[in-house]
Amino acid sequence: MMKEFKYKLELKDFIDFQLHYLKINSQIKSSTKKTIVILAVIYILLIAFMISFFKGENYLIIIPAILLSLLFSIIQIKTYKNRLEKKIIKKICQYAKAGKLDGVFGNKILTIYEDKLIFKEDRGEMIFNKPYIKKIDFSEKSIFIYTDDTSAIIVPKIYLSKEDIDFLLSYLT
Repeated sequence: MMKEFKYKLELKDFIDFQLHYLKINSQIKSSTKKTIVILAVIYILLIAFMISFFKGENYLIIIPAILLSLLFSIIQIKTYKNRLEKKIIKKICQYAKAGKLDGVFGNKILTIYEDKLIFKEDRGEMIFNKPYIKKIDFSEKSIFIYTDDTSAIIVPKIYLSKEDIDFLLSYLT
C-alpha cells in the first residue's frame, strides 16, 4: 500500500498548528490557568484594598470605581486566552516577515507506506518509520502527524478527500 499527498503549506496552516499545540500542550495549558488565577487574585486584592482604603468615604464615588474595576478585571480574565492567541499569531507573522520561517512553507509531498512515511520538501527528504510516529491529531483545518513531542508534519485538509482524512487519522491503528 502506498498513498501520496501533494500540497502547499502556507502561513495560515502553520498558525493553525501553533494554536492547536497551544490548546493541547499540558504545560502551556497549566501555565495559562496559573496566569488566570494570578490575575484573579491580583484583581480581588486590588478591589479589597480599594474597599478598605475608601471605607467610610463618599460611597457615590467608591461604588462606581469598584464596579468599574470589577468589570475591567472580569474582562481581562475572560479575554486572556484570546489575547494570548493573538500574541502568538502576531509573533509568527513577525517571524514569517523576517524570513525565519521560509523553509517551513511551500510545496510538500507526503508518501505513506505500510511501515513508513516519506516527507519531501524544498529542504530535503525525511523518512519516519511508523513505530516512531508519536501520534496523529487534527484540527478543523489540518491533520498533524507528530514526529516528536513538539514537531509535526502539517497536512491541510483542503487538499484531502474525506477518504484521505480517514486514512491519515487511522494510519497508526
